[in-house]
Amino acid sequence: MGKKRKDSDSDDKKKKKKKDKDKKKKDKKKKDKKKKKAKKESSSSDSSSSEEEDKTQSLDRAAKDGQAELAATPKAEFEPPPVNLDALPPLEDGILRFEFTLEEKGALGVRFSGGSPPMILSVAPDSFASKKGIPVNYEVHAINGLALVQQNQQRVMHFLKSRPVVLDVRPLGWKPPEKMKELKRRQQQEEAEQKAKMAVEKKRREQASARRAP
Repeated sequence: MGKKRKDSDSDDKKKKKKKDKDKKKKDKKKKDKKKKKAKKESSSSDSSSSEEEDKTQSLDRAAKDGQAELAATPKAEFEPPPVNLDALPPLEDGILRFEFTLEEKGALGVRFSGGSPPMILSVAPDSFASKKGIPVNYEVHAINGLALVQQNQQRVMHFLKSRPVVLDVRPLGWKPPEKMKELKRRQQQEEAEQKAKMAVEKKRREQASARRAP
């Protein structure tokens, strides 16, 4: 019986030893598998990073090439729209209009002031402007039918370099007819109110004088 027990213990030890050995093999396989996976992911990450760097460098080169090409391309001069004389607005009271044709190329011979609207400071003798009779101390009202305002003044003034071109000028202090009518109406109303006040005051004085009389 003692022998059987001894053999049983020996078998248990062998089984346990084999089990431990199998477990170690499994653990080793798992570790090897994890190492391979980590190595593969690292390789993939390095490859992806390298591709991103190449892509970034390629985009940078393309951007630089594009900027160089843009810098090398001369800027096109702004071309004003063609003038349709029939479509120009009719002249208002006090506005003078001067037309310059394709044959009248070159400087107009007008010196303008700064500010808005520009004023004609001088007209050169024997110039296109002088021959047309453009007056001094007039303001620029419109060019090619476009009224000058601060937002578009620089662009519209550039139209004077093109031909044909139409220049409208106005006297200093000029106001649109509608505004002039409104100003005149207000002036007449103020004068009427002033006359009414004077009449009331005159009547009051006459009444006061009559009361003082014996």
